[in-house]
Amino acid sequence: CGIKQMVQQPMQIALLDICRILETNRIDRSNHPFAKKKKSFVVESCDDIFLFEAGSEKERNEIVHGLKLCVARLASCLIVGDGQVYDQFFTDGIMSVPGEAPCWIECKETVTDVVA
Repeated sequence: CGIKQMVQQPMQIALLDICRILETNRIDRSNHPFAKKKKSFVVESCDDIFLFEAGSEKERNEIVHGLKLCVARLASCLIVGDGQVYDQFFTDGIMSVPGEAPCWIECKETVTDVVA
């Protein structure tokens, strides 16, 4: 078969390595020829700059704002020595997140019960 499949490990950015999160004001078209400026944002780490594209300008703004809040909260908790920071940000298991589960997760009815 003439098609070569490329397998690449997903990139990771540690929250503590993030220096800046900004809306995109300039895109290097030689590296990102199809990126849409109004939907894009950059995350600058200590080592690299990562370009992301959201589904819309509104979604981009929400993501940028949320990431900034998350990084600021983590830094603030670490600076003041808040012991809960480990429970809030560094939990065991991928499905462990802080806060309450949405009501639809706790609902015991199944689709067949609702339809019937």
